[in-house]
Amino acid sequence: MQTTQQSIARQIVYTVADREDLGKTDLPPLQDSVDVDALEELISTKTEGVVAFSYCGYRVIANSEGLIRICEISGDQSQTQI
Repeated sequence: MQTTQQSIARQIVYTVADREDLGKTDLPPLQDSVDVDALEELISTKTEGVVAFSYCGYRVIANSEGLIRICEISGDQSQTQI
C-alpha cells in the first residue's frame, strides 16, 4: 500500500517540479497540502470520489479512476494529466 502512495505522491511532485524547472527536493512536502493517505485510499480502493487541492501554485484534481490532473492556478490554462 505504501508503494502506491509513494507512487502517486511522486508523480504529482515530479510533475510540478518539472513544470517549475526545479528539483523535487526544492518543493515543500506534498503532505503539507493534502492527506496523502486519503488520496492513496481513493485511488487504490476505487471508492467513488474526487480529491482537489492546491500545491505550489497548481490545482491538483484526482479521481477514483486514478486520473490526476495538474493545472496552474494563475491565468495559464495549461494542464498536465498523469
